[in-house]
Order: sequence, then C-alpha cells, then structure tokens
Amino acid sequence: MESLALFQSIQLINAIEYLYNCHIIHRDIRLNNIMFNSDNQHIKLIDFGFAATVENNEITKELPIEGTISFGNLKFLKFCSEILFDSSVNIHYEYERTFDLYCALNIIIMMTYKHINNQFYSIKQKQVPTSNGNTILDMYTFWLNLKETNEDYSKLLESIDNLKESKDFDIIRNDIKKLPICNDQKSSLQFNVY
Repeated sequence: MESLALFQSIQLINAIEYLYNCHIIHRDIRLNNIMFNSDNQHIKLIDFGFAATVENNEITKELPIEGTISFGNLKFLKFCSEILFDSSVNIHYEYERTFDLYCALNIIIMMTYKHINNQFYSIKQKQVPTSNGNTILDMYTFWLNLKETNEDYSKLLESIDNLKESKDFDIIRNDIKKLPICNDQKSSLQFNVY
C-alpha cells in the first residue's frame, strides 16, 4: 500500500483508542508495525515487544526509552535530544498514555503531505544505527516547525493535548476527516501487506 486512505487513518486512530482504553502503551507505533490486509482492507498493529500497561489512575508511566523515537511527540523528542544516549545506561522517560496517539498522528500527517514525507526521510537518512542527539534534535525541530507552520497538524496536536477521556477520540477523528487525505494519493511509504 502506497498511501493512507481516510478510512485507514480512522482505523489507526480506532486501534490506538482501543489500546488507550485497555491501558496499554505500545511505544513502537511506526510504519513497520502497521500491517495492511488487502483482502478486507483493514490495518493491524503488530510487535508489542515494547508495550507496557498503565494503571487506571496513571497518566504517565516511567519506562526505559525503547521503540520509536522519530514519531514521538514534541515533549519526548525534546527530552531525547537533551540527553546523551549511552548503551550502558537505561534512560527512563515518563511515557504519557497518549504517546501512541501522537505517533499515529505523525504517521498520518506524514502520509498525507508528500513534502512532509520527503523532509522526514531526508532527516531520517542522516541517522546512524546508534542514536545521536543531533539527529534527534533535527527530528524535534522538524516536528516543532511543522506544528508552527501547518494549521491542521497544530489543531490535531491541541486536540490530543486536551484529551481527557475516550470520548475525546471523536474530536480527533473528526479533525482527521478534515485533512486533505485522498484515496488515490501516492507517496513512497509502504505498509507490510499480509
């Protein structure tokens, strides 16, 4: 699959809402972990190796930094850009219950706007197998600039920031429906097809 259609964007948000309601943070929402079934036109999340559960009253949970970094929210990327990664030390972060929702939004935005996709991958190509602060800082700056220049993205971030309960996912779904998502839009992105 080369592009993300509106119904697939909504399916992705629905999957994240399900995890949110089950008190699970996947922590590795990225393209390689989204499968697409071409027969029934459904997407599924895979690879729960970094997933963690949170208690009913927990808004955040301190966990070692694992899983996706590039699609993380601005607070997470800023935190990661300010620390030096050392493989001998486990760096912990207070993962928000909404962490996966930010990652899903970043994927949707990237697949909606080809120029954003191109910019993202030009930064991503600079990465080396061991994460370095400069590339993470570049990624943080990229998403921050996007928030400041893209009204659709900024509004969706605000909706996530204001998420208090499951019913607030409806607001996010409605905002996503306003994006210029087109079923026949082409990009260089690929999902795993099963």
